[in-house]
Amino acid sequence: MNDSEDRSEQRDLELYWKARWPIVSEARAALWERRLDKARIVNDGSCFFTGSILLGESIEVLLMDQQDLGVRMLDCAEHYLAAAEATDDLSTYGRIGQAELGRAQRLKRLTLVRWLRGGALSVNDLRRAQTRKEGWLHQIFSSTDWRSGGFSLADWMLEYLVAEAPADALSIYGKYGLLTPAVLRMSNPDEETLSLVAECLLRSKPDHCLVAKERLETLYREMTAWGPHFDHTRALYEDRLLYALVRGKSFKGTQDPIALIKMMKLRQ
Repeated sequence: MNDSEDRSEQRDLELYWKARWPIVSEARAALWERRLDKARIVNDGSCFFTGSILLGESIEVLLMDQQDLGVRMLDCAEHYLAAAEATDDLSTYGRIGQAELGRAQRLKRLTLVRWLRGGALSVNDLRRAQTRKEGWLHQIFSSTDWRSGGFSLADWMLEYLVAEAPADALSIYGKYGLLTPAVLRMSNPDEETLSLVAECLLRSKPDHCLVAKERLETLYREMTAWGPHFDHTRALYEDRLLYALVRGKSFKGTQDPIALIKMMKLRQ
């Protein structure tokens, strides 16, 4: 993409986000009022559920330059997720028998909220979250037909990269991903891309890192393909931000969450 095309795309994206805000705010105003009522949510016992939703919504409203609302959402999200952590609130994870996964997701989201609020990203807490669900993950991916169940190693690998553990990302890719037929691996190219990034971080070979950077850039542009035909099912907003974080830390020299969100907004 040349400079002229880049400027044109950024103008279009500015217009897209500007037009999106009144639509989103009108549709969700009543929901936000309920979700931002701390006493009500705590009394309802829905802290984990609501805190998780507010994490994603805070990223979305920050993409729309609604800083004040984003800050309020993050404040409530931290309050709810910290309360859920203290009371071991598992939300739907408890009802479907996935307590390990629930506890891991709860701590991961609390860690991300605190980072978004201006704190340092706690690699130790991210690793603790990983440890909580390792048994569940190994059980899932030890099955010979895990791909047919709709699972992907990409999320697990991504979290290892964010937690500064590229060797672990490569290890699970070699242990589980490479053992599946090539035709099935091709259906989820995110895994291979993340394996290339992990190898780059471990070995720093220029030619290899160039390929990894190009592949991650393609994936990043898919994750930030905003517009009328935006695929909301591709990933959660929090996961899109994690891809932006890996890209930022590995190749752009930043892990500041607000800077990353601004870059995401305009696909920079």
